[in-house]
Amino acid sequence: MASLLVQKLVFYIIPIIVAGLLLFSYYGGDESAFESLKSGVEGAKEYVPNISIGDKGLSASKPDISTEHKTQLLRLNETIHQMLSSSKQNCFANYGGFSELGEKGASFVMTYSEGKTKFKVLGGAGGDQLITDLSFEIEGMIPCVIAGSSTITENFENSFLTGKTIVDNHFMNVNSIIIKTDDGGITDYTENRIDSGSGPKDFQDAGFIYTPDNEHICFFPTVDGGSDADGLNDDFLGETPNAATAIPRQVNEGKLKTC
Repeated sequence: MASLLVQKLVFYIIPIIVAGLLLFSYYGGDESAFESLKSGVEGAKEYVPNISIGDKGLSASKPDISTEHKTQLLRLNETIHQMLSSSKQNCFANYGGFSELGEKGASFVMTYSEGKTKFKVLGGAGGDQLITDLSFEIEGMIPCVIAGSSTITENFENSFLTGKTIVDNHFMNVNSIIIKTDDGGITDYTENRIDSGSGPKDFQDAGFIYTPDNEHICFFPTVDGGSDADGLNDDFLGETPNAATAIPRQVNEGKLKTC
């Protein structure tokens, strides 16, 4: 926190020093005063990484995320667009999933407003700095989850996993989704988790998302054991994907539609 405060102060102070340098240069200030100001700039540079003064102006290192997570985010973006443009409904797609994002690494925030979903990417020191170059928005996407009530998860199971008759009310619209690494609270077990407004939930999704109508894009919170309001039993997804009722296996066998 202290170093952050110093950096902010320096970003305010340096332009003043630079202005002083320009004034001294313009009005012919004596050489010793000029050297003092120049020394002040050089000292300030020690507190902020990658600051340069001259033709390139002032620059600081930008927050970033790993190349691996950039690739995974791009794959999610491409997969969602594929699902929105698909001629199939009630279908599944595999974006590949996210490797562990790290407690202070990347996090992805989806927010729905006015017919589109904005994706904010956070990373850098502390994992909470907005990375504008990687953020994007998807027109026509409404985020949703297979969670929210025991009725929703039960209806989803009956529609696709243990039964084959699609029933209504098998997903829930949400206004925001956050995907990040979380320590699990009292469990102290660090892994990727998903929060759609009711707190972080397990996120063993095996990289799958679902759309009922080429508009809603649904993510899969998971739970250990039987499905409940917090999400599907993780045995249906990433925990034991070879189980007969697991989504990955049924997709591979053609029993569930791919978009």
